[in-house]
Amino acid sequence: MQHDLIYRGILLVLFIAAFMMSEHFRGRADKQGGKIGRGGDGAAFLVPQAIITLATIGWLLTYLIVPQWIAWSQVELPQWMRFAGAGLGVAAIGLFVWMFKHLGANVTATAQTRPDAQLVTTGPYRWIRHPMYAFGLIWFLAIVLLTASWFIAVTGAAGFSFLVIRCRREEANLIERFGDEYRAYMHRTGRFFPRRRSA
Repeated sequence: MQHDLIYRGILLVLFIAAFMMSEHFRGRADKQGGKIGRGGDGAAFLVPQAIITLATIGWLLTYLIVPQWIAWSQVELPQWMRFAGAGLGVAAIGLFVWMFKHLGANVTATAQTRPDAQLVTTGPYRWIRHPMYAFGLIWFLAIVLLTASWFIAVTGAAGFSFLVIRCRREEANLIERFGDEYRAYMHRTGRFFPRRRSA
């Protein structure tokens, strides 16, 4: 019981830190480049993504406030593994800060690009085209380990699958915006993981 309180406290701190960090960088980008609505993603993406997000947030709030209500979704994990989830969560936030600093005013909450967007190829973008999604995977793994929940694992996997679909549209928009420059960038980088260099 004592450890469960610690896990819940860590989860709360991680989520507050992640929310504040995301709002800071997204707000700064919106101030510099103007707000972009999410309509460009289309209802086929937005509706299931909203359902998955609400289910995940609902589960996490229940875990924080009345954890006995969602005991059915818990799995047995050793303490070291759950605390490793906390470490991964801190690492994910650090990686997101690194990414946001390089992305700058290009940040959007949609697959659309800003009219004055720049092609970013520094920081994590030097190796992968979508570090936000890659680091999001680390974040969800952290939450799965910290909460020891198969339900969070399922919703995280479902959410990521929709992001994979969206990233195809995002790349099509970037090709339209940057043309051959982006095609060359795609050739030398991996989508979510660094591309293996041939010897």
